[in-house]
Amino acid sequence: MKSHLHSLVLAFCLLTSFSFSANATLINYDFSAVYHDGSTTAGDFNYNTETETFSDVLIGLTGGSKWVDQVFTLVHFTSDRALVLLDPADGPDYATDTVFHIILQDGGKWGELNPTKIYSDLGECDKSHCPARRNLDVATSAYLTGTVVDVPEPEAIFLFGLALLGLAKRRKV
Repeated sequence: MKSHLHSLVLAFCLLTSFSFSANATLINYDFSAVYHDGSTTAGDFNYNTETETFSDVLIGLTGGSKWVDQVFTLVHFTSDRALVLLDPADGPDYATDTVFHIILQDGGKWGELNPTKIYSDLGECDKSHCPARRNLDVATSAYLTGTVVDVPEPEAIFLFGLALLGLAKRRKV
């Protein structure tokens, strides 16, 4: 009986390792843009195609006549084609935050490696005026390039099967 159980557990482990193997795919996006006032933004962020979430966001704003140097790390809003960021140093109260947008145009969606039409802008926003933005500055050029980073996820069922296999062997001894 123990030999039969051992064979069943081993077969279960092998089947689950093939039938349930799934990888979350991360896309690391590099972004850069130049705005009318001469300021520039540059940085990167990750997008998980399975969970449709953003992480490790770090976009820096420097130079120009209209904006002070800032770092955007706080994800405020997302959609299948938009990413809206805030500078957490401005605080969560929207008391004149600088808001930063990246919008994929012409049907582009997150998960594509190299979207072709990118819109970006900077503006001031507060609770009573968002999404209408004051001092809007639209990018004169914007670039977004994605690189796939595969992240294997451990398969819980496969690991459970391995544990059962270890218990079956241990009892046999």
